[in-house]
Amino acid sequence: MNNVNNILLVDDDDTGTFLTKIVIKKLDQSINVDNVWNGKEALDYFGGNDNTSLSKHPDLILLDINMPIMNGFEFLEEFNGNNTYPKNIPIVILTTSTYSNDFKQAIKYNVLEFLEKPLSVDMLSSVLDKVRQS
Repeated sequence: MNNVNNILLVDDDDTGTFLTKIVIKKLDQSINVDNVWNGKEALDYFGGNDNTSLSKHPDLILLDINMPIMNGFEFLEEFNGNNTYPKNIPIVILTTSTYSNDFKQAIKYNVLEFLEKPLSVDMLSSVLDKVRQS
């Protein structure tokens, strides 16, 4: 059983990020949540070329699609296509997008779930159960 101790939240929306963090803490106070604002910052989180990199290994990534600088799909393309990034981290798309093309594109990247915001405790609990069973 895999524990989820660290979550990387990749989202540029202040309100959505605030609410997602509340849901996570409501479900489990012990989970650490790191937040970055776009795909580029998420890649840097995993050991980018600068000295400010956090170089951490989260147990789960919650990823928005529509962000400036580097969107969620651009992040997935780089993350999955570059061997320097870890490959065993479950990724959940958490977005306001309801476009069927976004869902179809997400499937190409083997994401664990494609969820519509806002995140609820039940949704998160279901995701954490899936992660723990993998």
